[in-house]
Amino acid sequence: MRTYIFEQKGDQMEFKKTLADKIESGLYSLGDDLPPEDYERKAEGVAKLIDRYIQMEGSSQEKKKGKNEKILEIFKIGVTVAGIVIPSVITVWGVKTSLIFEEQGTISTTVGRGFMNRLLKRS
Repeated sequence: MRTYIFEQKGDQMEFKKTLADKIESGLYSLGDDLPPEDYERKAEGVAKLIDRYIQMEGSSQEKKKGKNEKILEIFKIGVTVAGIVIPSVITVWGVKTSLIFEEQGTISTTVGRGFMNRLLKRS
């Protein structure tokens, strides 16, 4: 059995279309009145073509699955990074805001005092 390697997706699609046409014509020719040995030979040929077509479909499905897994992995990394960055940014913003209140001598909110007390625990 020959193995075909294609550089471009269009070539592979063209080959699959040609293969499907050959399978269809092979199946129609099996309907003709043929001697048993010719019928068996043609049936084996069509079966091999069908196996090759199924194999090509399976490999394209594996490529799609691999691409989807890569996208999912990137998404997971993004969620992890966001889970680290967002709380850090909120903490920095809270500290900066509370320190501005302390510099101005204004009364900070209860939330700000609680935040600073948690951040700067006194022993």
